[in-house]
Amino acid sequence: MTSYTINVINRSGYDKSYSVFQAPPPMPGGQTPVYTNAWATLQNITDEGFDSVTYTVEGADHQAPRFVIAEGDYVPGQVIDPPESANVATVDFTGLPQTTAAVTEHPTGDFSVAYA
Repeated sequence: MTSYTINVINRSGYDKSYSVFQAPPPMPGGQTPVYTNAWATLQNITDEGFDSVTYTVEGADHQAPRFVIAEGDYVPGQVIDPPESANVATVDFTGLPQTTAAVTEHPTGDFSVAYA
């Protein structure tokens, strides 16, 4: 059993909610993917605050999970098609020994991801 943790840190200057989606498979030809399966919502994180979510995989033979974090308060299971200008963070544990990711939204609206 392996647990992966995502810490979302809000340094945007505003209180915000974030949603965590299972990352879609790569799309051929540069098509915009549909982010399905809003897996978790981290509601109303205050500026300079954080929240976290943990994903646990049973069994030794599994692919490392990939997630997309976006601003918004979506309902788990909700399907969205974000505009191309949507600013998101991709968390990809593939090939990494780390099991924790810190996703930070900065005042510019950009995201950064650091693994530990």
